[in-house]
Amino acid sequence: MPKIKVIELIPSLGAGGAEHFVLDLCRCLDPARFEVLLVSFFGEERSAPMYLDLIRRQPVRCLFLNKKDGLDPSVLIKLNRLFKAERPDVVHSNLYTAVYAMPVANHRGVRCCVHTVHTLAEKEMPPAYQKILARYYRRGRLIPAAISGEVRESIARRYGLPEAQIPQIDNGVDLSRFHPASPFPADKALAGKALSGPRFLCAGSLYPHKNHRLALQAFRLVRDKIPQATLAVAGDGPLRAELEQAARELGLGAAVSFLGTVERIEEVMRGCDVFVLPSDYEGFGLVVAEAMACGLPAVATRSGGPENIIRDGLDGFLVPTGDAGRLAARMLDACNPDRRPLLAARAVERARGFDLARTVSAYEQLFKAHLSP
Repeated sequence: MPKIKVIELIPSLGAGGAEHFVLDLCRCLDPARFEVLLVSFFGEERSAPMYLDLIRRQPVRCLFLNKKDGLDPSVLIKLNRLFKAERPDVVHSNLYTAVYAMPVANHRGVRCCVHTVHTLAEKEMPPAYQKILARYYRRGRLIPAAISGEVRESIARRYGLPEAQIPQIDNGVDLSRFHPASPFPADKALAGKALSGPRFLCAGSLYPHKNHRLALQAFRLVRDKIPQATLAVAGDGPLRAELEQAARELGLGAAVSFLGTVERIEEVMRGCDVFVLPSDYEGFGLVVAEAMACGLPAVATRSGGPENIIRDGLDGFLVPTGDAGRLAARMLDACNPDRRPLLAARAVERARGFDLARTVSAYEQLFKAHLSP
């Protein structure tokens, strides 16, 4: 039986959740049944070195289209040539790539087109792009796949689609990478910090909707109660300098470490005690499940996705968005030595329910179902 040809589309291979998801899918789809080509719209210069290394090690077949900034019609020409040459059975788009891919896939008669929505539908892309997607959704030419229940509801609300027609496939954790270590070692990235107090970790790209400033404000309140506490911020982005300045203004000094992009984030997780996610909104929040798999109770805002993962009070805590006081109170609860061991054990158990193998299997079934006669 011939293999199913899949083209995976992503704007770039920068360090982010959608990129992480696409690479996991590319390397884990059953090679006996699927032939996968990863296509990045932008060139290698927009790629995170750790992802380029991963592609070379696996190896993952990858093509860079060298897209220009802004609207670039040449991408349509390149995709048309690519689809003509490759004759894919499945085109799987992520982020705004569907806007470019769908006219070409429709023209070339691609049998199965799936678009994974990684955040709330109304926030995914500009309204003009949403109108393009709506046309293909309503004609049944494009299948929206939601990464959480909240995202599924937002797709139905934004595009007027029945929820029953929107598959929900939760993001998955690679449990071979993300698992607890005992005793918890201090990662070398945290070397030199005072580790006599609880170690908090906040990980994610430094963009406004991630609201790292809220984490800093909450951590200031935590430090008032536990002066030995430390906070590591993993991730990079345009707000880094602003957040570093905010930490100084809050008098946090050396208690906060800005680690930048971390290749082996699981090692940092295993060197910390509590994970914090302060976002204003999240489609899923895979990093929460990854931290829990490493044995960290998670404290997150009720920002959408985390509510699918954390069982409030059982394996972590959920707090309202934008409330530094409530966030700080739950950070203190999570690091309480009388509560943390049970929270951590339950967090590991909960994370096993988001095994990457289930996610990959669900996409394999989705692709095959829509290729059936």
